[in-house]
Amino acid sequence: MASKTLQLPCGLETDGRIERTAEIGKLKGKVQRDIARIANKKNADMYHVIEAILKPSVQTIGSEPASGTILGALLLADRDFLLFEIVKHSRGPIVTLRADCPKCDEAGEYPGYDLDDLPITHIEDGDALWWDGQNVHSAVDVSKMGPEERVGLKYRVFRIADEELGVTAVFRYPTGRHQQGISKMGDNEIEALWKLMSTTMLQWKDPEIEVETAPKGGVKMTFWDEVDMEILDWAQLTYAEAMPGVDSKVELECPSCEHEFDSVMRPTDFLFRGRRKEKVNS
Repeated sequence: MASKTLQLPCGLETDGRIERTAEIGKLKGKVQRDIARIANKKNADMYHVIEAILKPSVQTIGSEPASGTILGALLLADRDFLLFEIVKHSRGPIVTLRADCPKCDEAGEYPGYDLDDLPITHIEDGDALWWDGQNVHSAVDVSKMGPEERVGLKYRVFRIADEELGVTAVFRYPTGRHQQGISKMGDNEIEALWKLMSTTMLQWKDPEIEVETAPKGGVKMTFWDEVDMEILDWAQLTYAEAMPGVDSKVELECPSCEHEFDSVMRPTDFLFRGRRKEKVNS
């Protein structure tokens, strides 16, 4: 089977409509060479690796060819979903997970994981919140709306709130273009999350700060410098938990020390089957 048709968990926003159908093909050996070349560059980052996988495999979104612009407009949740589907279509769903134990540093292999078993959270049409540039429209089902009714709806958003903390905020769901914006931050996960939250923020209100952003959203990352630490911790956790898509976190037990820990499956880890190098004790 050369190609496979999928239903995206979130879908592409186009003029107030949602395109959920995607078609993917199997990866060829050239992708390995392209990724190796990217990895050897001084400014290599995961965004360009992901693009090198998506571009040759994703053929269409809806009825349109999957151009770089369209792939960049896809929500992160859909891009991640497509990566897992490309792995399954090209390699099969059964994978071996490799992870280092955080307690004893043992490099472990955990075979037999079925990618088909990973839970997926969707954005349902009837439950979606939409942003028109100034206001949030609740529980909008665009599939039941005519073109005139959809005019002005720009993109879907989500709201987080905590009455005890006195905080409410609205964010747009991050896209591939937002992913590109954080790609140069490397392993600095905190700054990457701050950047993602900053660029997708539309509204923020807490006991000390109130912000209404420009129609496209976004504030400077230094915004978080003035936010109360308790509120910031809550916001980071709640923002991450609100993301739809593939839940790729798994629980593992180290075969050497029996320590239990969480690990996150990254689809890019399963595209290459080279042997793992053994650690050399100095």
